[in-house]
Amino acid sequence: GDARRNIVKACGGAPENAKILLTDICLIGRVFGPEDDAERIYINFCNPWTERPKHAKRRLTHPRQLLQYRTFLRNGGEIWFKTDDGTLYEDSLVYFDLCGFEQVYRTEDLHRAGFQPNYMSEHEIRYSEAGVPIKFAIFRKKPEAPDFDPTRYRLTPGVRAQALERIRRLGTAEPETGAF
Repeated sequence: GDARRNIVKACGGAPENAKILLTDICLIGRVFGPEDDAERIYINFCNPWTERPKHAKRRLTHPRQLLQYRTFLRNGGEIWFKTDDGTLYEDSLVYFDLCGFEQVYRTEDLHRAGFQPNYMSEHEIRYSEAGVPIKFAIFRKKPEAPDFDPTRYRLTPGVRAQALERIRRLGTAEPETGAF
């Protein structure tokens, strides 16, 4: 479809290091496994599912999903995450922390920070031109598995506030130069 054509056009041919997948994300563990050894996953402008709290489990950054990504993301592998939604962004900071990922870089205004490389989608261009700040973070998989059960977890306001305060105390890891 469109995604494949855009990648071929941008790369001047079909790249061998990228896959386009159309599947139910909840079943990603049936598609990829440890032998796939992914180096990086990009999660760009996914549905924030903020309408109702019970919908949070559908997020691509929900702990159920992050623990599945851990199975095929190599140790030290990264997830690059972009969104224009503040609630999704803050909740995701907590999710990544709980699921055994360390924060490598974080900014709440990607274009002001000047981070490079920044591959922009049509969505990002449209929102940036409208003055909406793009939130961005890079998370690296820690080798040790987290002691966490996502089926028993619910991000309540109190848990969220405590976790965000702890994350903020650790620092933002936003370099002055914006380069990575």
